[in-house]
Amino acid sequence: MLRREPLVVSQLVFAYIFYIAFLIIPISYVLFMALRADINSLLVNPKYISLGVPQEPVAQYVRPDGKVIFIVRGFNYGIIPNSLLIATITTIITLILGLAVALLISRYDFPLKGLLRFILYIPMIPAPFINAFVAFKLFDPVYGLIPWLMVDALGLPWGIGFQEMAGVILAQVMALYPIAYINISASMLSQDPSAEEQAENLGSRGFRLFRTVTLPLSTPGVVAAASTIFILSLEDLGGPIAFKFRSTISYEIFSSFRSEAAAGYISPLTAFLGLLLLVIALSVFITVREISSRKQYVFISRGGGGYNRFKKLGLKGLLAVYLLAFPFAIFTSLPQAGVVIFALAGPAWLRSPLPQEISLGHVIEMFQDPVAMRALRNSLLYSLIALALMILLSVSIAYAAQRFRNPYTLAIDSIAMSSLSIPGLVIALGYLYYFMDLSSILGFNYLDSVEAIAASIIIAYSVRKAPFVLRAAYSGIQQIPVSLEEAASNLGSGRARIIASITLPLARLSIAGGSLLSWVYAFSETSVSVTLGGLAGVGMNHAAPITFIMGDYILGRVQAIAVVASLGVILMMVEVIAISIASYLTKQRLAVISIT
Repeated sequence: MLRREPLVVSQLVFAYIFYIAFLIIPISYVLFMALRADINSLLVNPKYISLGVPQEPVAQYVRPDGKVIFIVRGFNYGIIPNSLLIATITTIITLILGLAVALLISRYDFPLKGLLRFILYIPMIPAPFINAFVAFKLFDPVYGLIPWLMVDALGLPWGIGFQEMAGVILAQVMALYPIAYINISASMLSQDPSAEEQAENLGSRGFRLFRTVTLPLSTPGVVAAASTIFILSLEDLGGPIAFKFRSTISYEIFSSFRSEAAAGYISPLTAFLGLLLLVIALSVFITVREISSRKQYVFISRGGGGYNRFKKLGLKGLLAVYLLAFPFAIFTSLPQAGVVIFALAGPAWLRSPLPQEISLGHVIEMFQDPVAMRALRNSLLYSLIALALMILLSVSIAYAAQRFRNPYTLAIDSIAMSSLSIPGLVIALGYLYYFMDLSSILGFNYLDSVEAIAASIIIAYSVRKAPFVLRAAYSGIQQIPVSLEEAASNLGSGRARIIASITLPLARLSIAGGSLLSWVYAFSETSVSVTLGGLAGVGMNHAAPITFIMGDYILGRVQAIAVVASLGVILMMVEVIAISIASYLTKQRLAVISIT
């Protein structure tokens, strides 16, 4: 009985107080402020919705030598339609690409398959803002690498560049399609081979087999990928900033923080946009749950060894792999390579298609920049403190939910996990309203307090990234036989001693793996960092994390691109090391990335 366990009850009470205070109440603030918005003014304002004649989707840039660069720009229907259109197109394209690559990797065997799989993971190593800026650099009509290759290197009479909406979609597709690949391939590799064998015995082959058996059984991975990509696309800031396309919901909320928050006020229309993001995210979340629960899917039972019916590719298939799949994978990895090049080449690369110099001196600039080094220190400090809080919360909730299943433990587990489906920009908005009121009650100004802003960022990291520790801890505790704890209890051990001497030691690898993932995601967090991080201004003792400084420099000090790129290299190195260690500890080569 849970009421006979004072330690577990106290842990649950702490978790409930924490999430009510720092998740439910801040979100309620967004709802309350949004209800004060004048929706009619939003509907008639072309800034938000403009369904009239859009801009020309393709423009031309004629170079001095007479060569033409066709600039694909896309449309502009206003902030709200633009965001939905970008997210929809990005999701569709990434699903198509992810399906194709997942089918190749999960069903066929060919030389250098391991190398292709490795390259496909590279776009999953994000460096916020600078990745999108490199994508812009690749397709810049004036100094872009791709137009230069087409016109100058290959001698074509025309080239192609991307800007505005089309550029945002391009950058998002390059960054997000691996999410579709990982989710879908995980589903495909989990399927029972007998399902396809039976279909083949009945005469199904090729595309028909894929359409009638493989794809339907991959629905969980497809749905998980689609929902995650759609929400990440809606919340993306790097693409709109890099491609100078500011007519999106995410950028409008971000710009409100930059222009209005310093005065202690953000308009109700901004809160309404945040509420709109929240409603969309929750609608996607509920839809995913509904679709996933409707059918049963044929998966290999535990211990089944995984899918092993790999087919050999013929000559045409091998040509497609080496002439299409490998170049595609390498191309989508260029933003990561470009981050390293910018760190070494510096701002001179901004004015030419190819780097003019390579020097470690540009990297040294980062270590000599006191603002950047302060941001690095802040990110390390915030993420480590947040990690300690995440472990405390997650282990407490996971133990209670696994060992004492009842409505109270299941409810707090669901509340904690729900933060994955709430956009970070919405949480940032709620925290701004909430902490301004809270600080006024306590007798100080939140916007002028570096310490208060730092504390709010740490708490936001804990709320947003704790689910990774929570699920890992739950899985680890689930695998520990209850009989071991019962035996210790019969020998007189109390609950605290049982947890400390049996549960935590046996679940330590799972908890450590989830903790590493949560830490690296907190260290590189973007949405909360770029909004709350700059509230007190940027000076020698600022509260901003790394990602805020990266975005701030891209927007206002692009000549400091080497500093931004060097910070991006540090982020990528940390991400690779942490994720590799976490994968080793948890012994998981593939994992489904999902908001469910």
